[in-house]
Amino acid sequence: MKQYKILIAGDNPKIFASIQIALESSGFIVDNPSKGKFKRNMASGNEYDCIIIDFHLKCINSIELCKHIRMQNQIIPILFISANGTIDDKIKGYDSGADDFLVLPFELRELL
Repeated sequence: MKQYKILIAGDNPKIFASIQIALESSGFIVDNPSKGKFKRNMASGNEYDCIIIDFHLKCINSIELCKHIRMQNQIIPILFISANGTIDDKIKGYDSGADDFLVLPFELRELL
C-alpha cells in the first residue's frame, strides 16, 4: 500500500505540529521543513502527493507560491489553511490554483 507524502508549510508551529501529528497518526508521511529549507523543497514539489500551505505565510507569498506550484504540476492537490479566511481570501486562493481552503478552527477529521 502506497504511503502518501504531504508537504506542510505554516508560520504557527503549534497548529502545524498538530496537523503533522494527525496526518502521521493516519499513516501519511509528512515533511514540515523549516522556513529556510521551504523554498528549496517547493522547487521539488513534484515528489509530494499533497501540499498544505498557511494562507498568510510570512516567509513567502502564498498566492505566488501556489501559482508557481501550479505551473510546475497541474495535478498535485493544494490546500490553504487560514485563521481568518474571508471570502476575498478564499477567492484569491482558488483563483491562484488551490483545490480547497480550510478556515481555523476546523476538526482534524475534516482535514483527514
